Amino acid sequence: MRTILFLLPILGTLACGDLLDQAPLGTRQARCDLRPDRPQCTDIRNFKGPSLITFEGVCATLKAATMSGSYEEGAVCDLSDAWGGCQSSNIDGHEQTNWYYKGDDKYPDEATAKAECESGQTWVPAEN
Repeated sequence: MRTILFLLPILGTLACGDLLDQAPLGTRQARCDLRPDRPQCTDIRNFKGPSLITFEGVCATLKAATMSGSYEEGAVCDLSDAWGGCQSSNIDGHEQTNWYYKGDDKYPDEATAKAECESGQTWVPAEN
């Protein structure tokens, strides 16, 4: 079963374009870490919206399904031992990356992890 978070096109459409560029909210970040049961962590960086509630809700659903994981606002995924990740950028400029980790049979090499990228996503190396 593929566990990939695809929710930010929804958040991007709520952005109303330039309206958020003018809002005095700053940028936010958050992560949904599904380890140790799944060698994956997804983060959002440079989010300009007022709330990450949709991302938090998707993470809660995944946590319930996998019985593992944690959501943390104000944090990004730890990239130690990560092969890299599949990244997408949204209209408001924020990035969502699904990071895949070494040391698990599910992703025995970088090519296997890279194969998780869907159309519209770019493979990015893990850099701390």
